[in-house]
Amino acid sequence: MEALFLQISFIIDFLPKPDIIIAAIPSNHGEVFKTMHRIQRLLVIVICLGFVAAFVGCQSTGRTAGQFIDDVGIAAAIQAKFVEDPDISPFTIKVTSYQGEVTLTGAVNSRKAKSKAEKIAYSVKGVRKVNNLIKIQ
Repeated sequence: MEALFLQISFIIDFLPKPDIIIAAIPSNHGEVFKTMHRIQRLLVIVICLGFVAAFVGCQSTGRTAGQFIDDVGIAAAIQAKFVEDPDISPFTIKVTSYQGEVTLTGAVNSRKAKSKAEKIAYSVKGVRKVNNLIKIQ
């Protein structure tokens, strides 16, 4: 606790003193404060619009933010299992997930690798269905 107090007091020593701050305010300080207030309002509006866009984006896909995160987690878990498997190249298979329904696309060298990729996808928690669209080269 004492170390924290010393760090805070060290920082405070370098902050400008009130008389310096007052001297630094230009004579048209009313306009400066109005401009700063406008910038603050603009930032709030931009941030709110960002939240609205994110909310609308989740609603337009028909899933909540939680479902979106679950789908991303499912796809990442499948890709991680592909990395661990010597028969499957994770760079040639694309994994997408929508409300627990997984779609595998890309190409592999054999039927064995194609069916193994599907089995791996089914082994991940949260997967309801797998659409195996992988092509064999």
